[in-house]
Amino acid sequence: PTPVAGGLAFREVRAGGTHGCGVTTDGRAFCWGADDLGRLGDGRFGGGPRLPSDPVGADVPSAVAGGHRFRSVSPGRRESTCGVDDGGVVRCWGSHLAGELALGTAAHAARSAFGTAPFRAVPTA
Repeated sequence: PTPVAGGLAFREVRAGGTHGCGVTTDGRAFCWGADDLGRLGDGRFGGGPRLPSDPVGADVPSAVAGGHRFRSVSPGRRESTCGVDDGGVVRCWGSHLAGELALGTAAHAARSAFGTAPFRAVPTA
């Protein structure tokens, strides 16, 4: 196994189909890997260092934007990621092609909703 770059201390790490995410010991969320639809949550939609095997991605952990502290994060199988913040709010980012962001609309976006609303709070109660 190869250590994750960046020198961060994680309390949780999870792998999705094309990207991974983790929560640091102080609650910050970081993601790395493919980022063509905003699944890393850093707002760059594919910006940052490239992986040799993936034309769009980050080979080092990229901080999830918004300043939220998370209990956990769960990268999806493909284009989206969700996490539970310290307040118990589910926050999702990435693609909404199949309704992954729980926006409450029938219209599905071909591009991430991250640009105008970085996180969509999903009621849990």
